[in-house]
Amino acid sequence: MQQTGFAASDGSPSALAYSFKDAPNTGIYRDSSGALILQVAGVPTLRLTSTGINQLGGGDFVIIADDVTWTIDDFTITGDDVTWTIGDLAVTASGDVTFTPTGDFVVAATDDITLTADDLTFTGDDLTWTCDNFVITSNEANSLAVGRLGTTTPAFQVDASAATTVTGVKVTAAASGAGVDLAAISGAAAEELRVDAKGSSGVFVGSLSTGKVYLGLGSASPPILASGLTSLATDTDLTLTAAQLSTGLIVRTGLTGHRVDTVDTATNLQGVFTATTGRLAQCLYVNADDTHQITFVGGTGVTVSNPNAVLRPQSCATLYFRNTGAAAITMYIVTGSEQNSALPRVTKTVIEDDFLDGALTTTGNIGSIGMGITGTVTVANVAGLTDHPGIFAITANNNVGSVNSGRTILSANVERFTAIVRQTDITTMSMCIGVQSSGTVADETAQGYYFSFNPATDSHWRTITRDATDIESQNTTVTVTSTNWYLLDIVHDFTTPSIKFYVNNTLVTTHTTRIPTTQALLYSFALDSNEAVAKVMDVDYIRVETRNGQRWT
Repeated sequence: MQQTGFAASDGSPSALAYSFKDAPNTGIYRDSSGALILQVAGVPTLRLTSTGINQLGGGDFVIIADDVTWTIDDFTITGDDVTWTIGDLAVTASGDVTFTPTGDFVVAATDDITLTADDLTFTGDDLTWTCDNFVITSNEANSLAVGRLGTTTPAFQVDASAATTVTGVKVTAAASGAGVDLAAISGAAAEELRVDAKGSSGVFVGSLSTGKVYLGLGSASPPILASGLTSLATDTDLTLTAAQLSTGLIVRTGLTGHRVDTVDTATNLQGVFTATTGRLAQCLYVNADDTHQITFVGGTGVTVSNPNAVLRPQSCATLYFRNTGAAAITMYIVTGSEQNSALPRVTKTVIEDDFLDGALTTTGNIGSIGMGITGTVTVANVAGLTDHPGIFAITANNNVGSVNSGRTILSANVERFTAIVRQTDITTMSMCIGVQSSGTVADETAQGYYFSFNPATDSHWRTITRDATDIESQNTTVTVTSTNWYLLDIVHDFTTPSIKFYVNNTLVTTHTTRIPTTQALLYSFALDSNEAVAKVMDVDYIRVETRNGQRWT
């Protein structure tokens, strides 16, 4: 066969078919398969065949151009690193465009990367996007589908197939410990957020977490829901901790006397409930004792809305805690009905009077409980006032005397004495209010336990316990002021034993000595004017509780 033109041998890497005078190791040769090999500086670089171009060696394949257009059926790039630095890249393919890198595939752009396609599928072990904004615009039911089987059974799916989609869900991240927010978004001023299970299955909130579940409706805040039980069998006055109250249910048992329980501080309560102002939390409190009642006082920053509420034996109360501000909580006590007790009046006696009926004489029938007079004092009815429906006045004029029960109760049985009183003039007037062995003295000489006041010695309420041997007296920090009403409460704690004195539901002193045990006592209001000027004590209410034990053999 006759050949035309210049013909050379196939050559080899060491003896090129075509080379350069000043660079004999740069040129072209033909390998055994018939492919042309382009060699530069002794290194085979490109391999040209009838089917394509292949890069040889471990260097980079770089295309630098203003416009690169590929119109192909299949486009395959296999490499560790692929870098394009171009103005515009347009890929128009009637078939598939496949990237199969063995290393990293990195797209770095200073402006925007826009992908427009009917279906866009990414398949890889790890897919990381680092950008200012990542936006997907789609009107399909599978606008975003994530899962092992893609759109067949996705683990996560965004459906944007509605003709007009202007609602959505926004996830807002925050710093560690600040939580994450999920909210509805739309062009409307208000938008619902609905969460549903499939079919007849339930919706569970907080089923794996160990914290509380908070429910809120904007400015209207329903109670916080809790699930737990705290059993308290301690026969003492207690401080109810925030952790105990947050369980949602407290059951109190094993009492042998009236108890005064103090709730935790507002700061501690806000730590376990919430610090959000206006939030409401609740706890159900059960007094499972048969004979003894419970009252509540607030810790620091806790205001008890109804401090006179009493949780009676075999009854329950709901304690509501409303957050009113920084380190401030208002506590509301809603008591339930008293349950049937087997023998409610056998092991406990309660005497109380609001002085709305009964006579006002010296014959032993003052009020409905029939109190009498000892010494030289007078008694008169006083017109009722707001919150004080029944009042009787005891007047002493250069004399001393008392209004008392007339019948004695052994000190071993007296569990609690409560009274509401005021003094219209405290100058030179002394008084003793409580349970004491004599109804004719107001000078702290009687046995018993009672409140005392004598302006000649101190301007504050004093607390007294006295037995047949000696006296224990303590000064409180509560100043006695004329015309002010005072709630005086004396509680006999038989387990310590101790006598606890409260003024306006606040514990002021505790006595542990000189507590009479076998002395017969009267509950009384003793008054001494100390001068020839009438001195008046107004009495609004009295309550006496006794602990009786078993009365039969």
